Parts: sequence; structure tokens; C-alpha cells
Amino acid sequence: MKKTFLILYKPGPAWIPGRHIFDQPLQAHGEYIQKHYFEGKVRMAGPFLDSSGGASLLEVEGGEAEARSIAENDPAVKAGLFTFTVFPWHLVSWENYGK
Repeated sequence: MKKTFLILYKPGPAWIPGRHIFDQPLQAHGEYIQKHYFEGKVRMAGPFLDSSGGASLLEVEGGEAEARSIAENDPAVKAGLFTFTVFPWHLVSWENYGK
């Protein structure tokens, strides 16, 4: 059974101060997240528009270890552009309520 995790990304030591998130060198990060999206592991992801970081919502079979591995191997994390925190998350399916 797949488990859901929120990965919260924050600027790391290699983040370029004063530059908007869209002007940071994050192309490899985007490609990495997209790869995991097409593998069915990333449900949604994106930056915070105030340049304070971003988030990815993961659904993985391998639990927290797999979610953490995905975050640790992100090129932006390896390059020091991002740090991350992994949060186990129980999503509520609101469409099941009120019917």
C-alpha cells in the first residue's frame, strides 16, 4: 500500500541570495521531480512564489525510507541549493464526505 509524504524544501547553503526561485539553477531538480512524477511517485510539486522554497507530494510503496531517499538524491539537495524535511501525511478524501 502506498504511503503519502510531503517533502518541504528550503533554501540551502548554495542558494543564491537575492535571486528569485525562478532564477536559481534548478533545472536538474525540475527534471528529477518530473522523472518521479512519470514513475507515479510524485503527485504534485512546485515552488513557493515568495522564493522561500517549495514542496513535493509523494506517494510511494517504500514508506518513509523511499521518500527520504528521493529527497536525498535530488540534484538540488546534493548541490546544497535545498535542504529538506519529510513529513508523513494522511490525506483526507473530502469527496467521500457529504454524500
